[in-house]
Amino acid sequence: MRNVLSGFVIATAFLLTPLVAAANGDPVTIELSDSKDWQGKAGEQIRVVYKDRSRNKTVEGTLVRFQDGWLQLTSSGRRLAPIYGDDIVSVKRLGGEQPSDDDASSASEDPSDTSTSSDAATSVASDTTNADGDEVVDESIRGTFLLPLTGMVGKEFRNEEIDAIVAQADAIGPGQTIVLEINSGGGYVAEWEMIRDSIYDAQKRHRVVAWVLDGTSAACSTSMACDVIVMKSRGHMGSVTTLMGAPSAPMQYQVAAAEAGMAHVLRKAGRSPKLAVPFKTGDHPTKSLLSYTKDPETGAVTWYQSLEGEVKMNRPGQVLGFDARQAVDCKLAIGIADTKEQLGQLLDQGGWRELGTGEKIHESWNDLAKRCEKSITLSRKEFAEAGGDAQGIRKRIKIVEGWLRWYQRAPNILVSMQFYPKAQLEQMLLGLREQLRALQEK
Repeated sequence: MRNVLSGFVIATAFLLTPLVAAANGDPVTIELSDSKDWQGKAGEQIRVVYKDRSRNKTVEGTLVRFQDGWLQLTSSGRRLAPIYGDDIVSVKRLGGEQPSDDDASSASEDPSDTSTSSDAATSVASDTTNADGDEVVDESIRGTFLLPLTGMVGKEFRNEEIDAIVAQADAIGPGQTIVLEINSGGGYVAEWEMIRDSIYDAQKRHRVVAWVLDGTSAACSTSMACDVIVMKSRGHMGSVTTLMGAPSAPMQYQVAAAEAGMAHVLRKAGRSPKLAVPFKTGDHPTKSLLSYTKDPETGAVTWYQSLEGEVKMNRPGQVLGFDARQAVDCKLAIGIADTKEQLGQLLDQGGWRELGTGEKIHESWNDLAKRCEKSITLSRKEFAEAGGDAQGIRKRIKIVEGWLRWYQRAPNILVSMQFYPKAQLEQMLLGLREQLRALQEK
């Protein structure tokens, strides 16, 4: 399995290169992982078998180009998800022209299987398989990008992973659906602001969906910034209270923050700004109150910054929160989905067909975060136990150099651990080198 980061770099390079199709008939070379290149021509109908996690999948379409390690096909004039070259198992021409001797499909498919294909991808049930047991991609189901976001906002839950999955969606073209699967108790406000900005940038080209299990505090703010919210049946969201150390910030601060920031997020997403202060504090005598009335005929929801509505959501002393049923009833969420298939149907995608490497991106970062925490914990003890002689100072220099490398790879983790600031480590390293030089000169 290829490295996720290198795959993202390639995907970004693909994004930055305009999709300029080779003229029909121009030669196209598809580089395969077994070093046996496939030779074809732009405009040909081909069938591609490729690896997706542990399964093989098959897609048919019109060959456009192979560039920067990615294969691009179209179907009925629509761009299909690019396929990474290292994942390609086989390529085969469709139609009357027989494959050449170096056709990469000849080793794994029956050469007589050359069924005619128009410029349309195979449309079959998403869980069907072909004669070789490979899953056949149902192109009638619109693809969806999924990125899990878990843990502390600003630590495991970051904007960098959002930017990575958005780049993969950009590589296909505008109008994609990106689902952020949210399960977090919140985190750092400053980090959430970068997450918000990444979502706003993505929304210029794509639909961004929050699929919420636990959306507390900054994770709730993330959900509110999305175009669409879907709840899991046991999901909940709310309580965007700002903490100052252990206690909550004063009521006046919470109100000001809600009116300056949260209200804007709600308004921009087409949601009532009346939710802003109740989300932050229950202590204001009037602005913390919230209720709504739902028209029995049209279903339209009218919000009140008071308790005059039929459904009381926030009373004095409460901080606003929604469970799944409440979120759907007041139309904050469009529905409830517990499985990907249910989510795909609810989003009008026609079912579930996952694109991109969002789950790999999530796993890769979380694995790195765990390694960083373990490394820092162990090396701090080693640093403290190192002696003051030349050998001990050399060991400390090596440890500090390792800490600085972690600042390059996982700065969020070191900040969350309240570790030495980077500038302090740089000064520490200079001091240790000076100590070592002085000992060697004696």
